[in-house]
Amino acid sequence: MHGRCSTGLTRREFLSLSAMTTSALSLGLAKGLSLDLARGLDLGYPNAQLLIEPEELARRLEPATSGCPTALAVLLDMLRVVDFRDQDAYLHGHILTGVNLWHPEITVERDGVPGLVAPQEVIKEVFSRAGIDRSIEIVIYSDRGNLWATRLFWVLDYSGHVNIRLLNGGIARWAQEGGELVSSVPQVPQTNFQGAQAHHKLVDAEWILANLGNPDVVLVDARDTAAYEAGHLPGAISLPWRENINWEDESFKSFEQLLTRFEQGGITPNKTVISYCQTGVLSANNYFTLRLLGYPDVRLYDGSWADWTSVPDRPVETGS
Repeated sequence: MHGRCSTGLTRREFLSLSAMTTSALSLGLAKGLSLDLARGLDLGYPNAQLLIEPEELARRLEPATSGCPTALAVLLDMLRVVDFRDQDAYLHGHILTGVNLWHPEITVERDGVPGLVAPQEVIKEVFSRAGIDRSIEIVIYSDRGNLWATRLFWVLDYSGHVNIRLLNGGIARWAQEGGELVSSVPQVPQTNFQGAQAHHKLVDAEWILANLGNPDVVLVDARDTAAYEAGHLPGAISLPWRENINWEDESFKSFEQLLTRFEQGGITPNKTVISYCQTGVLSANNYFTLRLLGYPDVRLYDGSWADWTSVPDRPVETGS
């Protein structure tokens, strides 16, 4: 792995060249800076850097197909692709170099409430085994409109990782656009993930109770309309997560479409926005979408409706 490739570059030289290229990209000097960013800006997202388009990811993964072990080693030092689906789906076909994580590995049940984010020591062990480090760019994807990937985004965000991108359209769009799928499991170097939990990105029932009626706080329910009407947090606004997605290719809708949708619901950037659902998965899609739109203060009620209704005397509303 430390030998020379046909290019004549050692790993140290290749890494130095990669660092120079990264600097050039940050100055906007590199060719291709990029189709991905250009598309993101075309769609209007203030935080377009949170997405990566299939064509850019394919370019980034070219060293993995070059036959050059030095180039591959450097790629794995800088970029970790994470497939956040169950293992059967992963082994059936995944993106080259992608490692597999799945929801149960990073969640726990506590006081009868399922699907809560696992303690930091568990997160550290799982992320380290997957080769995730705060210095490494993470690209994550799943299926179903990237529903599960947005949950992993929130867990990474909450755990202190800042360089995270979602593959826009997930594995469905990747395949639609001719992206290669493989069944081989990559060997990635284990890391020592050191996260610092961003506690302001999570709220609990006590926080919700203390802020019911606060005009600066808005609660957003990501479940479908029927579930919302059957029972929801007092004052919550129904914005089902599925309406964030273009289902033709499972990519996110444009900035204008999404911003109009949220603002018409009364969810404006000057508010503290609390996203919730049944167990914190659907709500993560709204969380990511609001981050993509540039909302400055978005938080997740991790326990969501399952936690709220675990105590009988907490207030609820029904209907629309």
